[in-house]
Amino acid sequence: MPRPAPDIPTPRTDSLDALIDQQGEQIYALLREPDAEHVYTPEDLALLGQVINGLPEDEREILILRELEELSYDQIASKLQCTLDAVKGRL
Repeated sequence: MPRPAPDIPTPRTDSLDALIDQQGEQIYALLREPDAEHVYTPEDLALLGQVINGLPEDEREILILRELEELSYDQIASKLQCTLDAVKGRL
């Protein structure tokens, strides 16, 4: 049986907050949908890696499963043994 999501939101880490304070505009620009010709630089990829690593573990895990492994919400819920609403809430 799927586990319900905890009602308490997981806070971001202080290091992620500091990173967003320092480089927020660049981060948000990278997260927007790029056009087909966009090429990420090594610096872009390093910054995105810092952002992903700064997320709480449960949010990072779902983001990786969705965006990198391209699993559906249903597949993620099944893999993590949680509800579909929990998956949607963490993305």
